[in-house]
Amino acid sequence: MLNQVILVGRLIAIPMAELDQFRNTRVSITVAIQRPFESSKKGVYETDFIKCFLLDGLSKDIEALGYFTKGATVGIKARLVEAHYMIDGKTALSYSEVVVEKITFISKGGE
Repeated sequence: MLNQVILVGRLIAIPMAELDQFRNTRVSITVAIQRPFESSKKGVYETDFIKCFLLDGLSKDIEALGYFTKGATVGIKARLVEAHYMIDGKTALSYSEVVVEKITFISKGGE
């Protein structure tokens, strides 16, 4: 069985730490990925914005390396993880998160 996601796109901001629902710190990034076809209605290319989360060891490496900046092109190998949380103790919500296993710097922004 295989649970693997491959993404190549541009970072929309510098990676930043945030608190998750259990008050653990993790680093999130959002990658902009332009679709390879034009929208028939608008005549322009649409872009998907995919939010990804980095594991502890990987997030420390990213912060130490200064070249993961806004506009940088990155390659990401990740997996999907099912996340759950409750609203008012009544409604259970579930959604998929992209958890980064490997991130590769491809080029600086504007190149």
